[in-house]
Amino acid sequence: MSALRVFACIAGAWLTAVAVVSQEPEPVRLPAALFSRDYSCELAARGGEGRLRFVHDGGDLPPGLGLDADGVVAGRPTERGRFRFLVSVSDELGARFGPVPYEIEVLAPPVGPLRWALDALPMGYEQIPYEAVLRVEGGHPPYRWSVIEGEPGVALDASSGRLHGVPGRVGRTDLRFAVTDSSGEMLPSPVFALEVHEGPVLDELRIVGPRAWSLVAGFGFTAEIGVAGGLAPFGIALTEGPDWLRLDGRLLTAEPEVEGDHRATLRVTDRTGRSVEEPLVLRVAANPWRVPLAWEGDVLTPIEEKPSHWVAPVRGGTPPYELRLLEGPEWLRVEGGLLRGDLPEERSPGPSSVAFRVEVADAQGRKVVSPPTSRLTLPEVVAVAAPDGESGADAQREGDVPSDSRWIWAAAGLISLLVALGSGYLWGRRSGRRLR
Repeated sequence: MSALRVFACIAGAWLTAVAVVSQEPEPVRLPAALFSRDYSCELAARGGEGRLRFVHDGGDLPPGLGLDADGVVAGRPTERGRFRFLVSVSDELGARFGPVPYEIEVLAPPVGPLRWALDALPMGYEQIPYEAVLRVEGGHPPYRWSVIEGEPGVALDASSGRLHGVPGRVGRTDLRFAVTDSSGEMLPSPVFALEVHEGPVLDELRIVGPRAWSLVAGFGFTAEIGVAGGLAPFGIALTEGPDWLRLDGRLLTAEPEVEGDHRATLRVTDRTGRSVEEPLVLRVAANPWRVPLAWEGDVLTPIEEKPSHWVAPVRGGTPPYELRLLEGPEWLRVEGGLLRGDLPEERSPGPSSVAFRVEVADAQGRKVVSPPTSRLTLPEVVAVAAPDGESGADAQREGDVPSDSRWIWAAAGLISLLVALGSGYLWGRRSGRRLR
């Protein structure tokens, strides 16, 4: 019986599938399929006796595709992605080979035909680093790139299409490239001319502009970095500086909040690889319109309608404020810009207060601490006479009115009512006499 070997149809050629059962072999890549488009690829095997039978032996075929006994993978895929599956084959005598791994990638329909999107290559200079990127549109990314004609004198990255290197000789070189997309379509390029000129005489690379900038806390700042000498394009980087300093291309922006002198460092690199660094000084002045964060007063009285709430007397800075209790009674806590608590039931009659310390931080991180003499005034407790059978302590209630006062107010109300009734009666009698 002849040996049984499995093949796969890839891009119209028959390729032998390497099957090493003791290891995990690389999958045989079948031609890519397009989402929701008809697909067909025939697998084949050689050897064995009689008719061969193919069986899906594990893994996942793309949804919408199937494998028949004759080795045809066909259908219309309904899901995009990369799928791996196993196939085994057997002959009429029961000899079996496999499983062999296969892979199919289902691609989205192309947005357009594959075409070149590059008009010309930029010129280069002798002994100066060169860089250019080949570009195409359409087809099925990712792409693979290659040189099919000419010696560019620089390297080509096959996965990105990037030309890079240092041209070694002056002159013109005609080049042709090829791009292959994920579906296997290959497209040659038109002829591109790479012209390499003698290196120019370059002025010294330097950063143009002031080395010290004046800023104001709380106000935005923008400046453009100037570069002279060297060979464009330039790369500009901020290698050192405060967190509020940003660099976007050549544009330097800042939103300073802290007064004082701050230092930063700029680095400029030109096309030849030469670089220069310059230190900068950022002088941030105080904002004349900003009131500094401060705690005003040391004795806090409760809110009238909420006797267990006190407002922190903070002004200036940048709201919102965050309070942190440093010292105080156990029942005291902070909520937002308020101090509040559940007052103890047992308190001595008359006015009283408690000591506390609070740290306040504003939105910019500035902090202030209440003075050591800070105190909270507590609502006054009024002592009342205890009724029979009740102790004096039980009769003490915050805000209670003595029972004697209640009787006085009741008597005064009754007298007022009697006076009003008497006045009405007398006025009625006088009016009746006049009518007669």
